[in-house]
Amino acid sequence: MFHDHDDIMQEGALKKLYDEFTPEEFEQNTMAVEAKVQDWYSPELSEEEKAKTPIKQKPYWGLFTGAILIKKEVFDKIGYFNESVHAGEIIEWQSKMNSNGFKIKKIDYVSTKRRVHSTNFGKTHQNTEFKNYAAILRAKLKKV
Repeated sequence: MFHDHDDIMQEGALKKLYDEFTPEEFEQNTMAVEAKVQDWYSPELSEEEKAKTPIKQKPYWGLFTGAILIKKEVFDKIGYFNESVHAGEIIEWQSKMNSNGFKIKKIDYVSTKRRVHSTNFGKTHQNTEFKNYAAILRAKLKKV
């Protein structure tokens, strides 16, 4: 599991995710357990900044740090994150995970509260993020 320094993991979340790996899940090739994330505004944001930065009001699934527990053997099989990708590395990595037939079990549980603030990476590096997403998509389409 990875966890961003500015997000809040719910008490007991790691154990909850770990406990979802039942013997049946092992037999079904489940290699990760994914919980939900709930966005929240950082207290220093002004009302004007909040208006410019809409957040999802309901919890949602996403490959976010603090919301997914992944077995080490997945990394052994498909490798680590692509260091040349500065945004979207988890998307590219999940694509490799999916193409290897690894299953992700989604649970209806909020494990992490994601802090939305004025210096979120996606906000400060939007151009880089879009370029990386486009490169990931191009690479994936070449394989199809």
